Amino acid sequence: MKNENENKKFVSIFEDNWEDSEDWPPEKPEGFLEWFKAKFDKIPDEYKDRACVFLSGEIIDGEPHAAISIHYNRPETEDEIKTRENLQRIIDRQNKEDIDRLVAKHYGPHARIVNKGGNQS
Repeated sequence: MKNENENKKFVSIFEDNWEDSEDWPPEKPEGFLEWFKAKFDKIPDEYKDRACVFLSGEIIDGEPHAAISIHYNRPETEDEIKTRENLQRIIDRQNKEDIDRLVAKHYGPHARIVNKGGNQS
């Protein structure tokens, strides 16, 4: 059974705007479909049903502005999970050190924070 709470990894296949792109799709339908299929083929088969395409466009001061985003979500790999967890431990440790430093500065060097459970931090 699939875990609905699993962490997802956002994978961008293409994200660009017309003004800056060196890989903008052709205007003609046949060329556009070939361009799009080449992008879509980069998505692993098991995640094609998770693919999303966002198109946006508007006219600003008489000039066309358009953007395309093609991406999909997939579960994190074991390495990505380990990396995320390691980064979270580093952040938590740094946050605790910052809190301890602020408590000592404002309440004295022997002050400690007591959690609801009675544990000192």
